Amino acid sequence: MYEGDEPARLSALVEADIGLAFMPSTAMNPQASLRYVRIADAELTREIALLWHKRRYLSQAALEFRDVVLAYFEAEAGAW
Repeated sequence: MYEGDEPARLSALVEADIGLAFMPSTAMNPQASLRYVRIADAELTREIALLWHKRRYLSQAALEFRDVVLAYFEAEAGAW
């Protein structure tokens, strides 16, 4: 099993006949010799993280970005 964030690398592994991959439709490469199968009505999730060093300076823009991201995901979590 391999987990990666680079669609090109995943496609290369599949092209080398090393397995199969789940990837977003935006990463489809029509030039590749791969067979794509759309998965309908499936809920896929991805874990992401926002990190910052507690003792390092954050610019005002970085602080505002952090606040926007936190507010967005807190609202999304409340929607579930």
